[in-house]
Amino acid sequence: MNPVDPRFASLPGAAIPISDRDGNMTSEWYSFLLRMWQRTGGPTGIVSDAAATAIAALARANDAYAQASLARQEAQQAQATANNATAAAVRAQQSVDGMTPVAANSLQRTLNLGDLYDPATARANLALSGYPISFVFETCTGQSHYYAVTEAVAIPAGLLRTQTYAATAPSNNAQFLVNQIKLSGGLLAIGTITLTANTVSVATLQAPSLVRLSLGDVVMVTAPTSDAANVAITIRAIM
Repeated sequence: MNPVDPRFASLPGAAIPISDRDGNMTSEWYSFLLRMWQRTGGPTGIVSDAAATAIAALARANDAYAQASLARQEAQQAQATANNATAAAVRAQQSVDGMTPVAANSLQRTLNLGDLYDPATARANLALSGYPISFVFETCTGQSHYYAVTEAVAIPAGLLRTQTYAATAPSNNAQFLVNQIKLSGGLLAIGTITLTANTVSVATLQAPSLVRLSLGDVVMVTAPTSDAANVAITIRAIM
């Protein structure tokens, strides 16, 4: 192999052949190519500053593109979530709009009780069906009248909404006893109805608590001995 002559490390002149007559590379060209090989890093190679900068810039560009793609995907997902939330809000508003007239009508029905004699009682009895239990006493001589109920009902505390009428008013207060005869046996006091003297439709009603009646139970009303006559009593039970 030709030795390396440092004097010939520059580019050989045009007159210097690459090989001699034996086919071997001339010293000038061998030295030049060896020098170039060494300057470019030998077997490992050397990347120039410009190439390294370009490679780093390409890597940063690729990272930026990946981050931009991820951000775009997140933005699309956020937009889809926002669209779903908007649609849900529209449906909720439509539901509220649909229920508002119903609620308003219900509230109006509840509040529109000004034409009733006792609005407070009417509100307390909203949605409760009445069950009248009626008795008539032509005379009052201590006799008892009976009413067998055909439904499971309850007599409210205070005998609420019970009505009385005496065609012949009593000259003194006349107290009627109200009792429950249970189908299963036994007698339970419910309360009293006292007609006010010299009035045809005023009475004092007393009953300490609500009393429940089962099918077949009997309500018994016992009259006093009184000069009241043609007395009508209607107890309003609730179902």
